[in-house]
Amino acid sequence: MGLKDRLRKLGGKLGVLQVITQPEPAPSAPDKSKIATRSVTLDDLIGELRQSEVRALSELPAELSVPFEKVFETAGIRSQPQSWTVDRLTKLLRSDGYKKLDRAAAQKVLAGLIAAESASVEDVVRDAVARDNAIDAFETFAKAKLDERGKLRKQRLSELDDKARDLREQMARLRQEAVHDRERWREFMARKIACEKEMAWAVGFVLDRPVVSISTPPPDEASVE
Repeated sequence: MGLKDRLRKLGGKLGVLQVITQPEPAPSAPDKSKIATRSVTLDDLIGELRQSEVRALSELPAELSVPFEKVFETAGIRSQPQSWTVDRLTKLLRSDGYKKLDRAAAQKVLAGLIAAESASVEDVVRDAVARDNAIDAFETFAKAKLDERGKLRKQRLSELDDKARDLREQMARLRQEAVHDRERWREFMARKIACEKEMAWAVGFVLDRPVVSISTPPPDEASVE
């Protein structure tokens, strides 16, 4: 839902505010039997937001765990305990006393209560819009940060995948080298044993005892790894 739609919805729920994009002509004489309404422009309701501070807040390590109250405070949204804010309005409407009232009755009581404190409906709506803008801005900054982090993570995963592939290739090459070395070792031992047997056979003609040692063939699992 867009900002304008949210404003219209909020104003409609309260029943005492009409949001317009351009100033209207002077209204006709009001009907005293109904709750008085006022018209305001969007520019009257949308306040200035501390963009740089909110951006800095979104740069915190645990940005998605930052309380919304901290976002509001950082954006410059502050109010006195008895100020008319959207939070106060929400808590009031959720209270047992207001739950029993129908919409028309609740509007009438609220209008009288707000007027009695020399406040205005615009105060509530302005507060709601400011808070909405603050968390929207925070969302934008946090999303950009997460997107960038995701981009770097994807790049790092690609690098690690390449490295893992290279390591697998190195492991396969080393295993192949081990197999090759075992084969060469068996061939060497076979030649050595043949040589030793040949020498032992020849020396046997001149001596009555063996002087040439003959090696034992290496087992199949012999390895030089």
